[in-house]
Amino acid sequence: MAEDENDAPCPGSFKESIRPAKKIWICLTVFLATNILCLVLLKLFSVALPIAQIAIGAVYLKECPQQHFIPVYVLVCGVFGVSLSLLACLPCSRKPKDGGNSKLNRVCCDWNSLVSIFLFCWFICGNVWIYSIYPPNYNQTVSGVPYCNKTLYMFAFWTTTLGHILFGAVLLIFCCACVCCLCGCLACLGKSEQNDEVSVPMKSKSEVKKLNEISDENP
Repeated sequence: MAEDENDAPCPGSFKESIRPAKKIWICLTVFLATNILCLVLLKLFSVALPIAQIAIGAVYLKECPQQHFIPVYVLVCGVFGVSLSLLACLPCSRKPKDGGNSKLNRVCCDWNSLVSIFLFCWFICGNVWIYSIYPPNYNQTVSGVPYCNKTLYMFAFWTTTLGHILFGAVLLIFCCACVCCLCGCLACLGKSEQNDEVSVPMKSKSEVKKLNEISDENP
């Protein structure tokens, strides 16, 4: 009976064995929740911003003689941004359940890629147009000096700057989440290896005890 009690597993050994898996699951959950939150915020931003760009660009279309491409830049960004958001909601942008690619799905994907490339190039052009005249002349009463409407310019300036900030923030959050998840997984694996190393000597002691008893019975 004493030998059976010594060889019986400790009641807390099962809980200790599942702790690393539980910690890994928590790390993965936090990682996924962070990514989902970032995606939701980006989706809301990608829907609200193009609508505001269309409105500002249309209202102040001829209110920036100092750089007449700025209102055009804002308006075009809004139009193509709305088209991308609407295209993402259509069934043609999703892959069929059978795993194949229909002709309509291919057209939507190609259009999405072309618009994305165009918006990236257009964004670079907008940076040149906006930052090249900073700070612009807001006073339109001065004769002979080109001006730019303050509302239009500040909207274009801050939305463009906000795009840089959001991109950097999303990249930083993603990198931090990856590092935290990796560190948590490594810590959990290291702890489980330590528990295995501690359990091995305990088992070897019981085996040594059995061998000693057998040797005593059979001198």
